[in-house]
Parts: sequence; structure tokens; C-alpha cells
Amino acid sequence: MTREEAIQLTAERWRAFLRSDPRKIVIGQETCVLCAYDREVGQGDCKRCPKFDRTGKANCEGSPHAAAYYAIQFWAENPLSPLAQALASTAILAEIAFIEDLSETASMCQFKQLDIKD
Repeated sequence: MTREEAIQLTAERWRAFLRSDPRKIVIGQETCVLCAYDREVGQGDCKRCPKFDRTGKANCEGSPHAAAYYAIQFWAENPLSPLAQALASTAILAEIAFIEDLSETASMCQFKQLDIKD
């Protein structure tokens, strides 16, 4: 698996969470595509993870991951609450945006935008 494939698969997985029963969502190193990529190309210490490249921190620190994780837990505890769903959806969308921004394609587009403006 390439870095770009891992990023795209991770974003797709988080998008699927928006349509999922929150009580069935499982988040962790065992189910994370970026963690699998890190184990495949590195030593499983997060140092080859695209998130680590961005934040310089292991275990998804410095990303919206923890906020999304806890929002999903709150939603799972209150599955009929529109507020819990809205909080979780907002946090999930922030995580998706962060993940998609890790893509080299996104980086190239941002770079091109900067070139055009300058």
C-alpha cells in the first residue's frame, strides 16, 4: 500500500462513520489504515505515519483524532440525540479534512494556489 492509498482509505473509512451506527464504530490502532501503513513501511512507532509527518507527534496527537474519538463515544452513549450526532459529525468532518490535507495531491494544490497568488 502506498502513502496516498493509506490516506485515501482512511478518509473513506472516516466518511463511512458519518453513516454508521455509532455503537458499532471501532477506532484504534488495530483498525486504522494509517497505523497499518506505518507498521508496513516502518516499525509501528508512528514515525512513518502521515499524521506524524505533519504534527511531529505519535498516537495522532496534534490532530482532530481525539476530539472525534470522544465525540463518537458520546454519540454512541446517546445514539438518539441530535446534538450528540451533530457534535460527532462535526468532529468527524474535522478529522476527514485533516486526513485529506495530508495527501500529496492536496499539498500540490495548495502550493499551486500560493504560486498563482504570488
